Amino acid sequence: MSLAVLVPYRPDNDRRVRIYEATLKRWIAIDAAIDVEVIHCGDGLQGEFSYSRAANRARAKTDAQCLITYSVDALPPSAQFLERIEAQLCAGLPWSCIFAGQQRFTPEQTGVIFDGGDPGPAAGEICMGREALMAVRADVWDELRGMDERFVGWGAEDMAFYKVLSTVYPQGCDVPTEGLFQSLWHPETSRLAWWGNVELMRRYDEPPPDELKAWYLAR
Repeated sequence: MSLAVLVPYRPDNDRRVRIYEATLKRWIAIDAAIDVEVIHCGDGLQGEFSYSRAANRARAKTDAQCLITYSVDALPPSAQFLERIEAQLCAGLPWSCIFAGQQRFTPEQTGVIFDGGDPGPAAGEICMGREALMAVRADVWDELRGMDERFVGWGAEDMAFYKVLSTVYPQGCDVPTEGLFQSLWHPETSRLAWWGNVELMRRYDEPPPDELKAWYLAR
């Protein structure tokens, strides 16, 4: 099988560009060690950023059989970690949680990373949530037609995708492979669309579990 990492990204401010440049260097080093395709992709829209649309557009750019959704501000994992994830999907898992949550670097530590230094272990805020970054077989992604592009801005699109995966494919791995991933600090992003996303997420509880897939595909 082959592996692609989907990284939705829009250079909406100088700090996000610096985060992209800092993490890209590490992805390049990993790509030199193992065969992994890293795809940074925008949503092609104006206004509020759509993580889901950007992820779906990134998926359309690759023929890889194993996909990992990732965040541009998250430090890449080790090459060995990626190989373990690919092996899980090769063994037949339709999807897998890969982290239990994230821990941010402090603003000071993020500055050290920008300067090319060693920040030490992340010492900032911890946010739990296994749905943030997911590994998914490409055939499963395509069967579901990817992530729900009705979500806009930031928030809840990952929880919705996790709910569909875990309901439609209960044989997936709900136990995270690792503990926390580390992410660079950035100011709070726009939450203009947050409450609309929350309301859409509530609608995922309306269909019975055996009807969720049909409801999702009808979007």
